[in-house]
Amino acid sequence: MDSLSEQVKAPTAEEIFAGGGDMGTLMRSLDWSKTRLGPVENWPQSLRTAVSICLASHFPMLIWWGPELVKLYNDAYRPMLGATKHPMAMGQPGRECWPEIWDIIGPMLEGVLREGKATWSENQLLLLERNGYPEECYFTFSYSPIRDESGRIGGVFTAVTETTQQVLSERRLDTLRELAASAYEAQTAEDACRIAARVLEKNTADIPFALLYLLDSDGKQARLVGASGFVDGTLVSPPLINLSTLDEQDEVWPLAQAVHTGQVAFVTKVAELFEPEHLSVLPNYDDALHRVPTRQSALVLPITRPGEKEPYGLLVAGISPILQLNEHYQGFFTLVASQVAATVANVRAYQEARAQADALAELARIRREIATRAREHADRLQRLANASLIITATPMLDERLRRITGEARAIVGAHQAITSMNTDDNWTHAITVVSFSEKYARWHDYIQLPPDSNVHALTLNASKPMRLTQAELEMHPAWQHLSQGAEKLPPLRGWLAAPLTGRDGQQLGMLQLSDKYEGEFTEEDETILLQLAQLASATIENARLYQNAQDAIRLRDELFTIVSHDLKNPVATIKGFAQLLKRMLNRMNLPDKVQQAQIVDGLSRIDLTATRMTTLINEMLDIAHLQIGKPLNLDQRETDLVRLAHQAVISYQQTTQRHRFHIEIGEPELVGWWDTVRLERVLGNLLSNAVKYSPEGGIITVKVMKEGDQWAVLSVEDQGVGIPADDLPHIFDRFHRAANIAGQIKGSGLGLASAHQIIKQHGGTITVTSQQGKGATFIVRLPLNPPDEGANA
Repeated sequence: MDSLSEQVKAPTAEEIFAGGGDMGTLMRSLDWSKTRLGPVENWPQSLRTAVSICLASHFPMLIWWGPELVKLYNDAYRPMLGATKHPMAMGQPGRECWPEIWDIIGPMLEGVLREGKATWSENQLLLLERNGYPEECYFTFSYSPIRDESGRIGGVFTAVTETTQQVLSERRLDTLRELAASAYEAQTAEDACRIAARVLEKNTADIPFALLYLLDSDGKQARLVGASGFVDGTLVSPPLINLSTLDEQDEVWPLAQAVHTGQVAFVTKVAELFEPEHLSVLPNYDDALHRVPTRQSALVLPITRPGEKEPYGLLVAGISPILQLNEHYQGFFTLVASQVAATVANVRAYQEARAQADALAELARIRREIATRAREHADRLQRLANASLIITATPMLDERLRRITGEARAIVGAHQAITSMNTDDNWTHAITVVSFSEKYARWHDYIQLPPDSNVHALTLNASKPMRLTQAELEMHPAWQHLSQGAEKLPPLRGWLAAPLTGRDGQQLGMLQLSDKYEGEFTEEDETILLQLAQLASATIENARLYQNAQDAIRLRDELFTIVSHDLKNPVATIKGFAQLLKRMLNRMNLPDKVQQAQIVDGLSRIDLTATRMTTLINEMLDIAHLQIGKPLNLDQRETDLVRLAHQAVISYQQTTQRHRFHIEIGEPELVGWWDTVRLERVLGNLLSNAVKYSPEGGIITVKVMKEGDQWAVLSVEDQGVGIPADDLPHIFDRFHRAANIAGQIKGSGLGLASAHQIIKQHGGTITVTSQQGKGATFIVRLPLNPPDEGANA
């Protein structure tokens, strides 16, 4: 006999690199004997295992193996190698693959090999040359030791995810936030541009340099009003550019082109425009920049007032030479230009208003007031939109009402808000949510809000919004009654309420505000409160509709159970009398034997029909139990499946002459612990379906066999209409009828659903294979082992 070592064959590359997508294919195609790792057959088992895990993962992973830290990686890691590193990186020493960053990652990897301690780096900056130029990239990764069969560290396992877009997005978002926040400092359009340049100066990583020009009134000249980065004071930042003719300066920055077309202009070879000392625009990346001076480029973006085509300014923005100008990056430039445009637009609008105010002081005062109200209105609408999003995302009804109440008070600016929801149509039961400002803390203990309180009486009968001034409120009888004994409490500066109305006009509740911060409630306040009231109404109605649906489902299931129970008694009576009459006739000696036989046969049919009715009712009861989450109370006892199948086939053969039954038995008996009655029902359903869906003269085959020592298998095969492929996944759903027989063959749609649940609770399975027009085969697998005690408790 061969030795054990002779019997064990060395694994092949096909086996070691099985699967793994494109990288698995690449690994299988390589001649590893020509790499630092040597032939695959000589690899240690620890390396094979690590490579197998790496290839099978959908998360970016790579293995560094041996003292030279040879790279092996999976499909998810492949994009991080860009266009120039792959496929050479496969099987390549790490230092050769990543020379540009080896001073950063090399010591970390060698430390893991040497000391065996894992590392973790989050949003680590790495300047990769993976697409032909140094590229600003960020990664979150860990280095973990891989021990070989001797217990020594043979390699390093890395799980890595690229976070470049996340880091860049956060950095750019900070710039946009600061631009928006600093916009309020500007008094003139020039101020707005200088402030914007000061903000951009803080983010030279994304915008190495920037020039901001404003156009004169006729658009023929561009005046430099703001600059950031290294361009201020250089030849490429002329203070005045003539746009009416194309001169040398226009060749440097195509401002006229951007003005005339209204489109962004792209400028390449910007590095040629500057002196060498100007090229170090990103001090953190000096080592990389000397390799990419020719990639320095810029964009010229028009600054346009919203709604107008002609720009009134231009932004020249430098593009980082170590970033790709993708849609996210270009979108950031667009947002910067838009923010500057919005700031300048606001400032110029203000200046225009001030200019008119110098001529007509009173008119200017009115216009300033209108502008202020417009901003307040816009803020309110924005807060209302934000509140709607927050409220819609809140799942619970009580929490939604609480948020709506609080937002109504905050947006309109009131000290007190109350939302009352009628829960039973007569206000004997209600949900009330109250929101108070700090000033109104004392009101919280004073105001009790029962359904019949005078607070509700102020507005309960209102079918439209109600707005009361402070004087009107003080004269209202309900308020006079409520305010008795409340002299020490702060007075209310008016009252505003909106009804919560359902789609059918039913009043669901009321949303009320009192004591505005400043002045009295206005029509605009009323409009905002109406919108919030509509949101609250929809919230309440949706919650009620959901509850009504749940109640209807529960009542349906309860009715289903009751009706099924009530049907069993008359069916049992019919069956009992049929059996009694049959026995009496059999004992009688009637002269007309043919007539006696016909009557006995009719009673037998009544008995059989009653039995099937009982089976159907029992199925309905089982379905009702399962629908409300109750398991079936199985009566499991020793049952011979062979005997059960024989009895069922004989019974059905006696009731139909249109079909032929064929039974195949693999065992003389097949005994398991099953619920005999329910198993008979399952077999009866399968045979009944086979009879209904098979043509006249068709053969129905029943097979009973044993599968191993643990399973009994029963199958019923017919030659009928078959089941369409689209219906197969739903064939065991309640009340589902296949499309090819729906409306043509009668049935309750409960049989297969009941059979599925019965077999499932026995710990078995029921499946079907079918092809339309070629019959169907149902296969039942039942466990032979006795059930655990208490399994059906």
